[in-house]
Amino acid sequence: MTSNNNPTVCAVTVAYKNPEELAFLLESVACQTRPVDGLIVIDNSEEVAFTDSNEKIFKSLLAGVPYKEYVVMDKNRGSAHGFKKGMEIAHANGFDWVWLLDQDGCAEERCLEYLLKTSRKALVLCPKVLSIDDRSSELTFRGMLDFWGNFVPVLVGPDESERVITAFATHGVMISRIAMEEIGYFDDRNFFCGWEDHDYSFRLKKHNCHMLLVPCSKVYHPNLLAKYVKLGASKLAFTSRMYILVNSVCHFPAFLGTTGNDGTFLGRIRHRTRLVLFKKHIKGVRFWATIFFSIFCLGLMKAAGRNVPYLDSIKMYLSLKDIEVH
Repeated sequence: MTSNNNPTVCAVTVAYKNPEELAFLLESVACQTRPVDGLIVIDNSEEVAFTDSNEKIFKSLLAGVPYKEYVVMDKNRGSAHGFKKGMEIAHANGFDWVWLLDQDGCAEERCLEYLLKTSRKALVLCPKVLSIDDRSSELTFRGMLDFWGNFVPVLVGPDESERVITAFATHGVMISRIAMEEIGYFDDRNFFCGWEDHDYSFRLKKHNCHMLLVPCSKVYHPNLLAKYVKLGASKLAFTSRMYILVNSVCHFPAFLGTTGNDGTFLGRIRHRTRLVLFKKHIKGVRFWATIFFSIFCLGLMKAAGRNVPYLDSIKMYLSLKDIEVH
């Protein structure tokens, strides 16, 4: 889509503690067959020991990149704000594309090269996401938004044919300058860590911004569902499996109640972000159908003896009127 025959690309990542992960990611960026033209790291680490270590890694890698910027935040402002800040800086400096990368992932060495070969075909380009553990299992990070606003995963397997999608998770996504000028950046007013990419997908779709999955281009990321199981988050793991199953088979409205506020910091984040998505993007008959279906399914799960936050979920629906969205 860009008129530039040699488009410029700025890689952006948000660091949060864990210097080893940041080093692994940046090493994969340094090894790209098509080098990046810029690199921005937004550091949310809070603790000086981590920010110092992360900055040393930043300075030691990709020394030949024409533009580099390392920004330390005054406190942890979340991934939504971090990526937004990086997008703003890259945009202000005239880059044609921003390449968003999660700290806990990495990119195959020809990833950027393959993405840029399709840069005239879409405003948002998405590589295929594989498990960082076995480098072969495809993860459900790309997909379609159905009528109800659900994310329906698209798995391409060994097929490397490009295909149109309408939803993505952040890692590896390249967003054009044109798309940013059309709809802006990630929404950090309503999101903190998680679902800001889902919201951005909604906004891209509403503005008819073309998104393309480029399967020959590959990035790697932890399998989040396996990660939850490993951490012992059985309730979250169960409801995540239910969510994926129902959405992939039936395409029913989302299980909003499975993200009820459990009193933890992350619980409050999940609680608010799903409500914001709901209020921002689902209206009319879909609003009431989603509420009815969610409560019905939660009731069935509760009757079956599952530990679900049923009363918290009801309160969550009632609190919709108190949420301000932009």
